Amino acid sequence: MPIIKKLKRHLEEFVSSELTPLSDQGLKPGVHPYAHLRPQGLEKNSSDRSSFEETYKTSYSHGLEQIYALETVDVKSIRVLGSSSEKENLQIEPLVEYSDFDLENQLEFPFKEGQSSLDSFLLNEPLSVLGFSKHTENNLRRLEKNRIQDLLKIDLRSLTHVKGMGQGHIDEIRERLNQYIAGKPLYGCKFIDFESWVKTLLPENEKKKVFIVLDYFDLSHLISLSPFESVELRKLTVEKKQEWLEDGLDGFRTDEKKRYFEDTFKHVLESLIVPWMRQRQGMVYGYELEERFEKLSLNRSSFKKAWAFFQKIYQEKGNLIDSFLPNSKGLYFADRKIHENFELVNQKALSYFYSQEAEYPFNQLVDYILKEFACRWQGFKEGFVAKAVRSSPSLEFKKEKGILLSYLK
Repeated sequence: MPIIKKLKRHLEEFVSSELTPLSDQGLKPGVHPYAHLRPQGLEKNSSDRSSFEETYKTSYSHGLEQIYALETVDVKSIRVLGSSSEKENLQIEPLVEYSDFDLENQLEFPFKEGQSSLDSFLLNEPLSVLGFSKHTENNLRRLEKNRIQDLLKIDLRSLTHVKGMGQGHIDEIRERLNQYIAGKPLYGCKFIDFESWVKTLLPENEKKKVFIVLDYFDLSHLISLSPFESVELRKLTVEKKQEWLEDGLDGFRTDEKKRYFEDTFKHVLESLIVPWMRQRQGMVYGYELEERFEKLSLNRSSFKKAWAFFQKIYQEKGNLIDSFLPNSKGLYFADRKIHENFELVNQKALSYFYSQEAEYPFNQLVDYILKEFACRWQGFKEGFVAKAVRSSPSLEFKKEKGILLSYLK
């Protein structure tokens, strides 16, 4: 058979052949004498040696080399599941330092002297407004985290080491918190969120009684009840509902709640109201103050409801502002010094009316008063005397022939 004969002839030539020096064979040093017998694709030389990986790729291929390619894994890049290489801060950048904040008093308000703006009342709202699951809320309270600002000051990664808190609970906290505060200013606020202010005063217990109180002032939308709790309230008798209303009001009138409300109200006055009053000689009427509060309200539709709520609970007699600003017969003053100066000017003005029929042109009366005080080297801010005389509760004014006249009431 031709194939067998051909193989036999080649074998005989190979056996009978004698090896000769490389130089005689015309081969270059470093070249194997039988290199010509190697299969194609396996040639290699000393100057360019292929790696083992290239050798097995060229000798055998199954088409999956890229999938099963060897990779070098940096052990340092491996991290624990559920942790983050960057500090989690709820995507909220703190704008205020809380180094001076007293963590022991959960109802303390972060005041700063001389500021003309407020930190949002939202920071001091209780955790119940976020609608956490009972398990999550109880765990946070166990850690003494009772207000929204408490959550903003912690690193969520630390909660993974707390018994009963898992990644699912942390995700719940982050999601609910971000949804609740999305788009709302937290610091340096120029307006007053009265609904949020009411929420900061919510008692932690007796949720159904709190709901009845808020419903009395048409503020029930500030708190949510379960379907079972709603059905229970609808079944209450009128007498029982009135009883729960009184109990709920007492929950808002604790010493701690009263002290917190007084502190926050004073701070609102000092930050947003008193500077405005000083631009008006430091004296305004009560109705002007209420109008100013309404104008500063973030939601004007809820202002009157919240104002009635504060009035009923914390100042049943008189005007809500009476306890916070010096006042006289419906007129309110920025400070006691302005009040004293007003009384001096008012007394001096009344001294010119020797009879019920006496009357003076307004500008002339103001000049008389200024000259009399000047003789005693006592002066006032420009425009103060005119404003004091005009605001006097004992005088009336009428215009005749273009001249404003003043006379006794």
